[in-house]
Amino acid sequence: MASEGGGIREWINGPVGKWVVGVVVVLLVGGAVAMWVFRSPGQQAEVERVKQMGRKHPYACLNKDCGATGIIQVAWDATYPAECPVCHRKQAMTGFKCVNPSCGKIFAQSDKSVFFCPYCNKKYTNIMAGQNRP
Repeated sequence: MASEGGGIREWINGPVGKWVVGVVVVLLVGGAVAMWVFRSPGQQAEVERVKQMGRKHPYACLNKDCGATGIIQVAWDATYPAECPVCHRKQAMTGFKCVNPSCGKIFAQSDKSVFFCPYCNKKYTNIMAGQNRP
């Protein structure tokens, strides 16, 4: 038995074995690429369906007469300010939902490094302060 294992090892390490191993590797990689290129169209349809649904996130309207807050659904490529669903003006900005269990209200995001919830005064640290955000 020990000599059989040695014979296979010698064959794989020999010139013919190296060619066979190389061909098998190329066929496996080629098969994986072909499966990726020719994947089912159902997956692409699912991607398009998710894109059309858009995304939901908290918003706060900056219009002083409106001031609405809530959850808004926008397209994946939407730019801000978005149209407010209440006053229909392009003044809805990305909002922030307070994590305080007794509050949970939505307010406009801040670019300050430290900011407070205007309703319960909970302190937040903005690690994204000064960086470009969508």
